[in-house]
Amino acid sequence: MKSQILSLLITGLPFFMQAGVLTVSNHPNSPGQYTSISDAIAAASAGDTIYVHGSGVVYPAFTVNKQLTLIGPGHKPQKQVAAIVQIAPPNIIFASGSSGSVIMGFYFQSGLTIDPGVNNLRIQENYSTGTLSVEGTGHLIMKNILRSGIGLNNYGVQGNIMVRNNIIEQNLTGAIDATVEFSNNFIYSLNFCTNCAYTVFKNNIIWGTYPTSAINMTFLNNIAFLNINDTLPPPGSLGSGNIIGNPMFVSYPLAGTTFSYSHDYHLMSGSPAIGAGTDGTDIGIYGGVTPFDPYGEPPVPQVFEFNIHNPVIPSGGNLDIKITSKTKD
Repeated sequence: MKSQILSLLITGLPFFMQAGVLTVSNHPNSPGQYTSISDAIAAASAGDTIYVHGSGVVYPAFTVNKQLTLIGPGHKPQKQVAAIVQIAPPNIIFASGSSGSVIMGFYFQSGLTIDPGVNNLRIQENYSTGTLSVEGTGHLIMKNILRSGIGLNNYGVQGNIMVRNNIIEQNLTGAIDATVEFSNNFIYSLNFCTNCAYTVFKNNIIWGTYPTSAINMTFLNNIAFLNINDTLPPPGSLGSGNIIGNPMFVSYPLAGTTFSYSHDYHLMSGSPAIGAGTDGTDIGIYGGVTPFDPYGEPPVPQVFEFNIHNPVIPSGGNLDIKITSKTKD
């Protein structure tokens, strides 16, 4: 437990010297400034960053009502103490005042709701067991694992929404605007494109499902496999460059199944998806400009190894510590 305490103190020191950074931990041996995310949000000012420490104790759900950046350690961080930030039900809510916020590196036991009038969110590298319910414009939703899918409110305002490099399961509904784009996703959805129209789908792998009620959509350079009709685009939509066939994952059951960390969604040599995207990169979650990260580690420096080489030291002696950190591009 000492390593957890020292790790937090050392990684936290530069942040405490800057304005607008708050820390949260509900672990008694790794204290932060706050034990509750809601308390940290209440104390924060618009534009602040909140770092939430991984813990074996689940955090309560919260509502964001100002423009903030919330950063967790990832939903499966690759380090010595691989504690995650789990958020209990009900849904996290981004409410009025939260436009421009960012949330990354969390594990949602339920889902996330974006209220009407909230725009320009970035939802990145999270694991959600519940549905991501979206309204508003200008959102970037990328590199998430969405186990219950995503629903856009087709009775509300939507537009300029980019959904890319995600794993999307169960539901994908309500996309009705030509400026909404789904690109480089893996879609394994039983309810694919209910009440969808005009939306652009490109460079996705669509496995075992078919957009039965999509109209006036555009499908570009997608791969469809084990679908009902084995054809893209569906009747009433446009498209080109689509492929019908097995994308040839490194490790994934041929019959298809839900997400597992044991799967490897990289493409095998000889896959028809290699270099076949509209931008010349691969079709699927590892193509495009923001390749998928299976561990959800945010692009910030993190300590992933902390070792004390001489835990017993004489009076006047030196403590020999080795810290190894890494950051993502």
